[in-house]
Order: sequence, then C-alpha cells, then structure tokens
Amino acid sequence: MIVNKTIFRYFLTVLLITLILSSSVSMVILSNQMLENTKQDMLYAVKLVDYQLDESHDLKAQVDALNPLAYNDQTRLTVIDTNGKVLADSGSDDIDENHKGREEIKQALSEGVGYATRYSDTVRRNMLYVAVFNKGYVVRLALPYNGIFDNLPTLVRPLGVGAIMSLAIALFLSKRFADTLTAPIHDITTVSYTHLR
Repeated sequence: MIVNKTIFRYFLTVLLITLILSSSVSMVILSNQMLENTKQDMLYAVKLVDYQLDESHDLKAQVDALNPLAYNDQTRLTVIDTNGKVLADSGSDDIDENHKGREEIKQALSEGVGYATRYSDTVRRNMLYVAVFNKGYVVRLALPYNGIFDNLPTLVRPLGVGAIMSLAIALFLSKRFADTLTAPIHDITTVSYTHLR
C-alpha cells in the first residue's frame, strides 16, 4: 500500500536523522570526557616527573631518562625556568625561543598547573600540554593531540554497534507503526471496494 510505504519512509527518515545527531553528540561528549581523563593522567605523570627531578644534576639527562616513562612513547618533556628559558627538552637539544608567553606556562606560573592545546612549531603537529610549577621551574609534558579524531578509533566500534542496534529497532518499530496506522485505512478501502462490486 502506497500510504503505508510513505509513512514508513517518513518515520525511518526522522529516526535516521535523530540517530545520526544523537551519535554525533555522544561522540563529542565522550571525546571531551576522554580528553579530561587524559589531562588528569598527564597531570599525575608530570607531577611524578617533577618529584623525580634533581636540579643539582644534569636536567637534560634526567629528562631524557624520564620521558619514556612519563606517559607514552610519543610524549615530550620540557623543563622551563620562571623567565621562560628552556632548561631541558626531550625532543630537542637547543631551543632558544622563550616560553614565558605560552598559555600553559603562564597558567602554571600563576595557578600552579596549566593546560593548553595548540600547534607546536618544534615538532610540527598539534599537541596537548600540561605544565606544573614547582621548585622554581615549570615541568611540562606534551602529547600529540588531534581533537576528536584521536578518540575516533576507540569510539567508532561501541557507537557503531549502538547505532546498528538502534537502526534495527527503529526499522521494526517504524514498520509496525506504519502498519498499525494504515490498517484502518486498508480495512475501509477493502470494505468499500467489496461493496462497490
């Protein structure tokens, strides 16, 4: 019946749009939550590194030794003095650029802890930064970060399974609703057709 198919298509379209929107919103919310968890994990790691550093010994050697243990194999560890001078960096031996104006450094110097997400000219990629001010210097941990796309592989499977299950239920309920809605019309049409004969 044409009416049945039209109603079915209409409800299926509405359900698909709703499903896509809700999956997108869920992905953004979950990605933001994962970012907050990553920031907290990085904060714990940078505090542990700060605790291990001994300013009376070679900071560069300590940073190079601690960096692989700090968070993961893609991290970058930096020690910066209160004037913004880089004292040690695991990613580069010679950084002359002053870091005092960097968002995470300013925040760490004023509040004790600083966070930022921005493009790094040194490593030429977007990075997530967590910095802690203690003992007269700032210890900063950096991790490559591409926003929601970093969490996409983790989120696609569960959201995809949920979307497929929702779609199957939506198909079933849309068909059932369309059949229920058009059944009286179909009955009236059948009765009218029978009486006209």
